[in-house]
Amino acid sequence: MKHTLLFTAFTFLFFQFALGQNISLDTAFGVGGKVQDANSYLISSMVQQNDGKTVCYSFDINSTNVVIERYNTNGSLDTTYGTNGKVSTSLAMYTYTYQSIAIQTDGKIIAVGYLPSTTSTTDYENFGVLRLNTNGAI
Repeated sequence: MKHTLLFTAFTFLFFQFALGQNISLDTAFGVGGKVQDANSYLISSMVQQNDGKTVCYSFDINSTNVVIERYNTNGSLDTTYGTNGKVSTSLAMYTYTYQSIAIQTDGKIIAVGYLPSTTSTTDYENFGVLRLNTNGAI
């Protein structure tokens, strides 16, 4: 028992000193280091571009659309991307659920996910890929 407690305490102290960092919010980002969106989006994936801009994939819970937003390094929406910093899209009558996004070396954004089966509304058996240009155009 004493050995387990001593080992646990030593491990905690080791990681506290070896890996511990003073973590604080970047107050130059958004308001006090935070960005809050008034829309009803569920964020699924985020990635940072080489220029420091952040791209977020979200699902709009009020529709079947997915939303891909791009934020500047200061936390404001990048108005050069999509419509006022956002791209909202749906694939016909299907709820296309993007699972992950990535940035290509040329800056284009790739989103991957799945579509419902064409024969069942509860089975997701089809795979989909969406590629957006650097300005948000599909």
